[in-house]
Amino acid sequence: MENSKEYIRGLLLYDFKFGESAAASCLRINGAFGEGTVFDRTARDWFARFREGELNLQESIRSGRESDVDNDRMQQLVESDPWRSTRELAQNLGVHYATIARHIHQLGKVHKLAQWVPHDLTERGRQRRAEVAT
Repeated sequence: MENSKEYIRGLLLYDFKFGESAAASCLRINGAFGEGTVFDRTARDWFARFREGELNLQESIRSGRESDVDNDRMQQLVESDPWRSTRELAQNLGVHYATIARHIHQLGKVHKLAQWVPHDLTERGRQRRAEVAT
């Protein structure tokens, strides 16, 4: 059985409702499901939430930091001139080149033969990779 995060949180809530301590709950859960299933710090954090009255077992949505890069604009630039370097793209978009490299990777592109191409393997490439690995 997969120990989903919500399932583990349910076990923590159960122990909380019965007056267990976070440490005791952590020991019991790890004893039943294996070491590392839940960490002491995680159990204490969830017990603190339960004490505050927050009984929702789903993780709160995190907004995160908004991206400085317009991915659509970057993709247009890469497709219009796949020979541009990350530094040229960064200068064009006004961000650091490492940011461009990260976003290009997220778009599924790799730099081959001095140009950005989709990171897709051909059937022959997959076979060759399997041959080398065995």
